[in-house]
Amino acid sequence: MDRLTPNTAARARDIRKNSPIRWRQASYHYKFMRLRHGILREPSEAEVLRLLEDTPQAWRKPPVQRPDDAARTAPPLDAFDQAKFEGAKLAGQSHIQYMLKPKEMDLGTVSELLSDEAFTAFDISRLMFFDFAKYGALSSVIVKWRRQSKLKPFPNRALLQLFHCLAKACAEMESPSNGTLPIVHFDLEPSNMLFGDRDNTEHPIMPLLRVADFGLSEEMPADLQDLRQADFIWNLRWRAKSFWYLPEQSSEDWDYIDQHPLPEDIKTYGEVAGRFGPASNIYHVGLTVWSCITGLLPMPTSRPVPFKDNDGTPCYSYGCDVLDDTKYGSVDKEIRQAVARCLIEEPRRRPKAQGLLELCEREIAAAAQRDGDKDPDFQQWCGRNFREPPIPEGLPLFDPGNPSDRQ
Repeated sequence: MDRLTPNTAARARDIRKNSPIRWRQASYHYKFMRLRHGILREPSEAEVLRLLEDTPQAWRKPPVQRPDDAARTAPPLDAFDQAKFEGAKLAGQSHIQYMLKPKEMDLGTVSELLSDEAFTAFDISRLMFFDFAKYGALSSVIVKWRRQSKLKPFPNRALLQLFHCLAKACAEMESPSNGTLPIVHFDLEPSNMLFGDRDNTEHPIMPLLRVADFGLSEEMPADLQDLRQADFIWNLRWRAKSFWYLPEQSSEDWDYIDQHPLPEDIKTYGEVAGRFGPASNIYHVGLTVWSCITGLLPMPTSRPVPFKDNDGTPCYSYGCDVLDDTKYGSVDKEIRQAVARCLIEEPRRRPKAQGLLELCEREIAAAAQRDGDKDPDFQQWCGRNFREPPIPEGLPLFDPGNPSDRQ
């Protein structure tokens, strides 16, 4: 492991203080270069300093000055947005799991026993209340099915139902009902997708799937050209779990960008790095369905694969492996094609949420008529993977009816 000498440590501190974006750029260069080759390790300060000092002066050219009137002020990076954290900006949307306020909940006898002071104490200790997701997270279902089936894909109808729920959540994040800006989740992966109840309309057999945990989410303007705060954009690069980074975060385009990833000429540095928006959520949806097909965790690949979109447009996708008929021929080709399109490298070429919804609705009706996906087969599969939670045995840790527990 490289170690800094007192002199090099002083130089590193000086660069981090006076050129934080340049330091971050070099650090991310190392991190994502390794990640593209499947290596998960943070760079040392010595490695970052060596890159900065050994690179030609072009790396350290002065930042481009922007006209003040073109700037949209981004929120402070350390600001805590309570409404965003709670998912309250998406409250009322059917496929979003948001926090409930204790005072507004009907807790039966508990509501009568707890005073205002107790509810205040709940808030101070940051206890969180959500709708009960009794069937757990999608990640648990993937693990369970992987063990049962030995890496067989989910049935077509299950994949389509998941796709439909997640596309609906993407549509709700793109156009929140309260008129806020589109929301990019940044942590949209199976452990943050929770199964709620069934209903008599769209989810009579398979429970409704909701998106949860908006702690890393961010409101993004429709046109990122309006956002000129470089530090804000650079800090969005780390907002994901290691195996779930977006191309917008890991693209090699970042290695050629000085200071700000969004020049006036949008084509100067490609169309991937920093292009966060609703298409970022679509990528994570595609990666999730990819996991349901393969039974695997996403692995960072060094290069996307050439791929032709529905209209024949050549592009590059990280999901072309699911198009292999010998491995995944049991999965409907329309589903696999949609996954590959969601995982296209350039955000602007990915499908829209509305288009995915229409595809899913059309294919769900067709799948319900095919052998292996008819109601009895689908009910059997759901019965094996969505069991009712067991009734708790013994007394709870806290009994509000027991005076001694309230002391």
